[in-house]
Amino acid sequence: MNWSGPTEPPPDPVIPPRSEPPETDETIGTGPAARPQITPFTGVSPIPPPPPPPPTPDSLLAPGGWAPGPDRAPAPRRRLRRPWVLASIAGVCAVALAGAAIGVFAGDDGGPDYPEEWDQRVVDLVDFVERERGLTFDHPVDVDFLPDAAFLAEIGTDDSELDDDEQAERDEFDRQYTAAFRALGVAEGDISLFDEAEALTDAGTVAFYRFRDDRIIVRGTELDTATKVTVVHELTHALQDQHFDLDSLNASEDDDEYRADPTALVEGDATRIENAYVDELSASERREYERQSDDQVDDDAFDDIPLILQLLRAAPYTLGNQWIAVIETAGGDEAIDAAFENPPLTDEHYFDPASFDRRTKTESVETFSEVDDDVTIVVDNDQFGSLGWYLMLGEQIDSRTAMQAALGWGGDAYRIIDDGDDVCAQLRFVGDTGADTDEMFDALEEWRDALPFGDDIDLDRDGDEIDLESCDPGVTTKAITTDDADIAFTRQFVRLQTIRGLIDDDVADLESATCFADHVAIEISDDDLVSEEISTRGRSVIFAGFAECDIEPGG
Repeated sequence: MNWSGPTEPPPDPVIPPRSEPPETDETIGTGPAARPQITPFTGVSPIPPPPPPPPTPDSLLAPGGWAPGPDRAPAPRRRLRRPWVLASIAGVCAVALAGAAIGVFAGDDGGPDYPEEWDQRVVDLVDFVERERGLTFDHPVDVDFLPDAAFLAEIGTDDSELDDDEQAERDEFDRQYTAAFRALGVAEGDISLFDEAEALTDAGTVAFYRFRDDRIIVRGTELDTATKVTVVHELTHALQDQHFDLDSLNASEDDDEYRADPTALVEGDATRIENAYVDELSASERREYERQSDDQVDDDAFDDIPLILQLLRAAPYTLGNQWIAVIETAGGDEAIDAAFENPPLTDEHYFDPASFDRRTKTESVETFSEVDDDVTIVVDNDQFGSLGWYLMLGEQIDSRTAMQAALGWGGDAYRIIDDGDDVCAQLRFVGDTGADTDEMFDALEEWRDALPFGDDIDLDRDGDEIDLESCDPGVTTKAITTDDADIAFTRQFVRLQTIRGLIDDDVADLESATCFADHVAIEISDDDLVSEEISTRGRSVIFAGFAECDIEPGG
């Protein structure tokens, strides 16, 4: 298939614009920011190990060939890098960090002062990144290797640095977002999402690229194999920035145009180059890399962190890498470059690569009614997105039902409100077709019935539009979460991997490969999804998919 990426200007979306983000010390990787910032169902995370080869028609039917295996999708418990653009929380104050001014701002334009040459320790890595990415650096960037204490000073903010007003504002947003997560059935109990998000970041930070001063900051003074892998990832971000201006990817010249969070694009591409570097390691270097990577991460630190946070942070890396792989397989580096120049507008474009190829338009979704500003605060106003609906549903109901409902996404609106007594999440959904709306409504009824506070959830349908309002059940309501969202995450990982495999095996174009992957993702059982050997029923599902989508199993 010849896929060079979108060439025409994208249609004007009709989703309500997102809240204005606070000014932060934006980074790619793990870098300084005001505090961990969370918007439900946006965010990023750890880098997984290289994925297994994508499935092909023959390998789908071979023992162990269907899925990543019983461990499911690559575990999100790996080196964490904070997103280059954080999900917005309106009103959170950016706090200047003591000693954070590592970047040197100089010159007439106030821009950073670039070094004349690369640090000799990374020259070979620079050459690899340029060769593998098919682009060249315009200029070197500084790579700072910091002792542990100095590095930690760069990536955190001590609460003692906040004045009383800032601390109160931070605590208020924490309360509101934590309440919204409970209302959506993905968190429970008396927790702090901000603290949990910060713990997730601190569990294994290694390096970050900070584009406000174009520097790579590395933890430690030794460039061992695992650190080289990380530096390759961050060098890729520096290269992206020089060619595509990462700071502008989330911006639009049209104030009314919605632009999806591009983190999956940015991180998926960098993970691709990182994985290519790992693939070239010798056997002894690979063993050393795995050992050093394990030493860098405290797995026990993840035990008490809500699964949904881990999955949301993993998604742009793990799922973003599979999305990028589909684009690369279909059109090479040129298609990836085109995606940077004209990035996805909606989360659906990341969830479903075929919709990005078609530049599928969203349905018109009316904004929510105005609130009484004297009584109710609008905490957040954004797009919920296909992945948001999917993981929310998948935490409570069968992931196959959740997948079928999410694939029918045609547009939505979402907001968090706080009237002083209750914090509530309001969601609005429009399907691509009436049948798609039917499927989502049925899935949401099942989701509501699965929750211990489901009787208090308002769920209504008016034509092709669904409205949902769910309020915080409180810290004492238990047995909300199931941790079943992990199998939903794996189902989407395998779906994207399957699309890539069929294209790469030259037996299907993007549309046919998507047809097959959608069929299997909706029909295959959880056991077959993670089993090393597929069942007789699972083989029947696969053969039915071949027939339905006109794919010859033998290529």
